[in-house]
Amino acid sequence: MINFFFLVSAAFFLMIAGAGVYLRASFIWPSILGAYDFGNLVHAHSHVAYFGWSTLALMALMYRMAYGESDAQGAKRGTPAALVVWHLVPVVVSSAGAFVTFARSGYSGASIFFSALNAVTWYVFIFLSSRGPARREAGRTLEGRYVLAAVAYLFISSLGTWAASAWAATHVGGEFFRELSIVWFVFNFSYGWYTLGILGVLLHTLKGLTGNAGVHGLHRAFQAHLPLLAIFTLPASLNALPPEYRAMVPGWLGYPSIVAGLILGASYLLLARALWASPAREKLPPTSGVLLNAAILFLALKGAAQPFRSLPVFAELMGHRPLVVADLHATLLGFVSTALTALIILGTRTGKHPEPGDGTARLTAALVWCVAGMVFSLYAAGLGLPGRAGYLLAFLFSAPLPLLPAVLLYHVYRVMRLKPVG
Repeated sequence: MINFFFLVSAAFFLMIAGAGVYLRASFIWPSILGAYDFGNLVHAHSHVAYFGWSTLALMALMYRMAYGESDAQGAKRGTPAALVVWHLVPVVVSSAGAFVTFARSGYSGASIFFSALNAVTWYVFIFLSSRGPARREAGRTLEGRYVLAAVAYLFISSLGTWAASAWAATHVGGEFFRELSIVWFVFNFSYGWYTLGILGVLLHTLKGLTGNAGVHGLHRAFQAHLPLLAIFTLPASLNALPPEYRAMVPGWLGYPSIVAGLILGASYLLLARALWASPAREKLPPTSGVLLNAAILFLALKGAAQPFRSLPVFAELMGHRPLVVADLHATLLGFVSTALTALIILGTRTGKHPEPGDGTARLTAALVWCVAGMVFSLYAAGLGLPGRAGYLLAFLFSAPLPLLPAVLLYHVYRVMRLKPVG
């Protein structure tokens, strides 16, 4: 059943990858948008990227952790059926509905309804994931504590969505409150929910592949950095405010946020170093190994970028929209999507099924280079180095990227058709 969650999330990944190519093509040929508004399409693309693809995929991986290798105990309580009825079906309806309504009319009554419906499923996930037999032991394991911290940030970031909705209805607090609500959601969702959650699932997966002895050194690094990531992610979110609004933050909040951002960046760099040096990385199968290597390097890039985001001297530079777009893609495509794709492939290879063929490694390696090329082309365009050529390069690098979710769909679908061993 969890494989079916993976299949649905991969299908949404394919949808947004195609939409992303279309959007980047419009940088070069604006006329291809036709009657569609670029901003509305961006909202449609981003909502499905956040809700239909990456959040659903991460939640499915966490469900797998919560219910263990066997969901027999959960089946007796009817919980797996509840996962489909109360979680998967509403996510499919709300994500597809958000894509269509945002693309047609941007923020409207219908699109806000579908967005709110998807946000409600986060609370459904928090409830259902707490019922698994393995969930009772979560707090006793390091990977479980990472997941618990990620779920806490899911709840924290969800408050930003309701605050933004309240602003839209009342305009309470002015433009500053609106920007703060958006930043509260986007930053804590990306750096809290995604990053902590992926690190927890990654540690759990590597431990399953190599045993406790294979991740001994990695365990020490993850243990040292969990409190830093859990504590300092929230105050570091203030650094993501646009420069004109960041100047409105009082000093007693502004200076701690700068320190928090620098600590966060150092933690990412040190964790990336520990992951790269871990013997467990050498035991990864080819396709998932290529993807996780890319995710580790993008985690290091996230760390290296934090001083630019945190220090006021760079605030004006990082406020440029092309650099904001590049930074989002470095996180959501470079780190989150490559890591989730690798973890899903590894998740479908373990348990009762034999390992499928791994002939997709070379194609995946080429696609990873395309991800890197697209991200750095966007950075270059934001810095104005090659001018319009940066957007052309970003489009060319992004054109093959729908093949990445196609690789994921291939692995998941093939495993779903295999008969269990024995």
